[in-house]
Amino acid sequence: MNTPVCEFRAAKLLIQTKTWILFHLDDTFHDHSNAETAAMRAVFYQIQRDHKVSVADLETDWKDITTRPVQYTPTLRCESAHGWQARHFTELLSATDCPDDRDYVTQLMRAYSLEYLASLALKPGLLQLIQLLKAQGKNIAVLSRIVTDRPYSMLSRLGIRGIDPPIIDRIFLDSDYGLLGEPMNEMFVMVLQHLGIKPVDALYIGDEGVLPARQSGITAIMIDDTWPDDSFVEMHGASVMNTMIMQDLKVLKRFVIT
Repeated sequence: MNTPVCEFRAAKLLIQTKTWILFHLDDTFHDHSNAETAAMRAVFYQIQRDHKVSVADLETDWKDITTRPVQYTPTLRCESAHGWQARHFTELLSATDCPDDRDYVTQLMRAYSLEYLASLALKPGLLQLIQLLKAQGKNIAVLSRIVTDRPYSMLSRLGIRGIDPPIIDRIFLDSDYGLLGEPMNEMFVMVLQHLGIKPVDALYIGDEGVLPARQSGITAIMIDDTWPDDSFVEMHGASVMNTMIMQDLKVLKRFVIT
């Protein structure tokens, strides 16, 4: 049986063979849920101020709108995150008998975006992990399926973009390459083509997209903050490496240190 020590060595060797490390932006660099909760509260409070609707009612209606079953048409499958948000904000206003004109929806979306960016916090261990990888000569790319230029603002807010010398070599947005609404497999194929590398040269780290990455031939590590603490990795290193799932970035950083 492989021991955790052997598995840690195997992980280090695996990372050493890769020339490009691909990170998924959302929930790998930051906690999306916390930022989204704060952003939606800002939206609710603005509607409350403008139209005297209780926040509790808005929260209830929003939950109903975002959790109801959806019959996906070809149009909805290709809907951008921006379009999804505009449609749902319009439904929220209609549900509470508030004016749902386009200008007001745009105003709410701006309030959401500003509060979302203000609430972002870099996940512990992420910056140190990237710095360790860069020190080992690795190239770093960030992948995002967020529409518009928000990923650039997010990276700046998180303190990752703008570091001198730069620690992010490439940023890939699916909307920049005509892949909006396409399966994530297509994004990985596009990234490999633009970087001029083979799947074996890349390692993907993210909270989602792990299966599409593997289907594209890329080794993938899933980050899952809901996993147990570090003692789990110490006790079950073999099973962790076999499934390539890590608790968080602090645990993964230990696999990189030489």
